[in-house]
Amino acid sequence: MLLDWIDPDKLDYDTLPANPHDGAMTLLSQTKIEEFRRWQWFHLSENPNDQALAWLQENPTKVDWSTLSANTNDKAIALLKENRDRVNWWYLSGNSHEYAIQLLKENPFKISWYNVCDELFISRLKEDPKNLRYCLSNEDEENGELNETKTQFWRFASKNPHENSIALLKENPHRIDWSCLSFNSSDWAICQLRENPDKIGSGLSLNTNERAMDLLLEVSKTRPEIIEWQWLCKNTSQKAMDILYENQDKIQWGFLSQNPAIFYDGSYVLK
Repeated sequence: MLLDWIDPDKLDYDTLPANPHDGAMTLLSQTKIEEFRRWQWFHLSENPNDQALAWLQENPTKVDWSTLSANTNDKAIALLKENRDRVNWWYLSGNSHEYAIQLLKENPFKISWYNVCDELFISRLKEDPKNLRYCLSNEDEENGELNETKTQFWRFASKNPHENSIALLKENPHRIDWSCLSFNSSDWAICQLRENPDKIGSGLSLNTNERAMDLLLEVSKTRPEIIEWQWLCKNTSQKAMDILYENQDKIQWGFLSQNPAIFYDGSYVLK
C-alpha cells in the first residue's frame, strides 16, 4: 500500500521496476509484462525482488546484462554464472554478493574502483596490507597532491561506515574527502560533519542516518542548494520522507518511484 500522500498517478512506470518493494511488484503486475519497455527491463534487471527475477527468467531475451551484473539476488547470480561472458564489470564492481566479490578478486584488473562496493573495499583493506601501506604513505605525492590511486582510496574510506574505515579516518583526518564523508551514515561521520558544516556536500541528501536529515535541514537554512532533491527522493529514511512530504513541489518522481519507502509496511509514521 502506498503512503497516503503518494499520488499513484505521478509514479514513473519507467523507473518503478527498480523498486524492490513487493508493493511495486503488485503495481507492475497490473501491466502486461510483454508490454514492458526497454527502460523498464533495464531497471527490472537490477531489482533483487524475487518476483522481478521470476519475470526475468520467463523473459531471458529481455534481460539487461549490465544492470543484472549489479543484482544481489541469488537467482540473478545464477544467471551470471551461466553467462560469464555477459558480465558487465563496472556494474559487478558494485555488487556485494559473495560470488561477485570472489569473481572480482579473481579478476582485479577488471574492477572499477569508481563503483566498488563497500564490502570489497573492506576486504582489500584486510587482505592487501601492501596496498594499504602505500595509500597511507607519502610515496608518489607531489606538493601534497594525491595521485589517482590514493585519491580513490581515500574517497572510498571517507564514504565507508565500516569501523575499519572510520579508524583510518580518525588516524588521518587530513585525508578525509568531505564530499564523500557526507554520504557516510556512521554516527562518527555525522559528528564530524556537524563540526564542519562548511565542508558538507550534497551527498548528505542520500545519507540514511536520521541525524543526517536533521543536519541537512539546519545547513539548508543558509545553504538551500545543499539539498539534492533527486538524491533525497531515493533516501529510504523516515525523516527523508517527512521532508519530501513537506516539499512535494520539489519531488522528482522518477527517483521517488524507485524508493521502497513510498510503501507503507507498518514501520512508517508521518511526523
